[in-house]
Amino acid sequence: MVRQLPLLAISFTLFLFLMLSITKQWIVPPESFGMLHILLFVMNAFGLTLALLFGRTTLFLLLLLFLTLGVITETFDYLRHAHFQVWKSTPVGTMIDIVIQLFLPPFIVLLAWFENRAIFSFAGVLRLILIAIFPLLVVIWLYAPYSLGINEILMFDFVILPEIGIAHITLLVWALSFGSLYILIFVHKEHFKTIFLVALFGTILTASLPKTLDYYLLFSALFSLLSIFFIISNSYYMAYIDELTGIKGRRAMNEALIRLGNKYSIVMVDIDHFKKFNDTYGHDIGDEVLKLVAKLINKVTGGAEAFRWGGEEFAMIFNGKTAQEVFSHADAVRQAIELHPFYIRDPDRPEDKPEMPKGHPVKEVQITVSMGIGQRTKEDFDVEAVMKKADDLLYVAKEAGRNCVKF
Repeated sequence: MVRQLPLLAISFTLFLFLMLSITKQWIVPPESFGMLHILLFVMNAFGLTLALLFGRTTLFLLLLLFLTLGVITETFDYLRHAHFQVWKSTPVGTMIDIVIQLFLPPFIVLLAWFENRAIFSFAGVLRLILIAIFPLLVVIWLYAPYSLGINEILMFDFVILPEIGIAHITLLVWALSFGSLYILIFVHKEHFKTIFLVALFGTILTASLPKTLDYYLLFSALFSLLSIFFIISNSYYMAYIDELTGIKGRRAMNEALIRLGNKYSIVMVDIDHFKKFNDTYGHDIGDEVLKLVAKLINKVTGGAEAFRWGGEEFAMIFNGKTAQEVFSHADAVRQAIELHPFYIRDPDRPEDKPEMPKGHPVKEVQITVSMGIGQRTKEDFDVEAVMKKADDLLYVAKEAGRNCVKF
């Protein structure tokens, strides 16, 4: 959930900007279709392209839904202001408001429950068909005679804010939509789908404002920008953050090494007897050990950056420090790992209980690490030489009995 906080912060800022524009009229699109409308649709198209390139199928479908609805509503709004007399006597604006208020939120939730699949796979094509049904329903809705009686059922009969009416059935749809997304994101722990929560919140906010259509076009463009940020930030996470341990990975370390100055030290860390540990207790327990060690290494002091180099090997980079200055920080990490309790859980222990129930004994084992510190010197003046020095000293620590730091 922490990695979604920047997305939520930016979303809040943009929505606040949207709300402020209600009274100031800073960024409301004009009634006539002009360059600003074109710019808004270009932003939608750019978000669509990026989502497709990065394989974010569900987000691509959501952006496609927004873009399609925007094109349809713009078209009917144009007809209402053009020479088609029939539209001038028909409350198209109210009907479009109902579409955005009542029909769009459930489709957003439906897309959120989809898993990412290739866009041209069988499942992907079925979802494209589903998305095609939505604008078809909207067109039928807008073409339907107003005397059908459907609109009377959905008409605004419950006032929440001055000059803003929200029907009871709309409130029910919004509540059910939020409930479904809560189950998906927080109960099922699919926090990466927070972007759909942002979409739902923005749609409901937009539907509650005067001139819903104008603000919908603006929100659609802003949401495209948020989607672009979401795609880029998640791509960074996948590329630079180790999936198992949650700390920076090898690619991030390679880039950090490029940015080093003329004075730095590198600490290579290796878990003692990890292969034997894996063979004895299994890879699942081994993964838990890696997570614990990574968590403690990531708390290193002294301004260091922590990385998982690969396998059971980690690294810490201290820019601007000598090996002697680094030693106390590295040894503090070693002691924290040595003193931290680690329990081998009984296979029958329930996964969802943090405390150990009675009748399920555990075995406590000790985890230790060995470390070697390499420092940039006149002899070891490049990164490769410093890392080799740290590796050599790591093996010295192993030969010295493990659970120690050598420099």
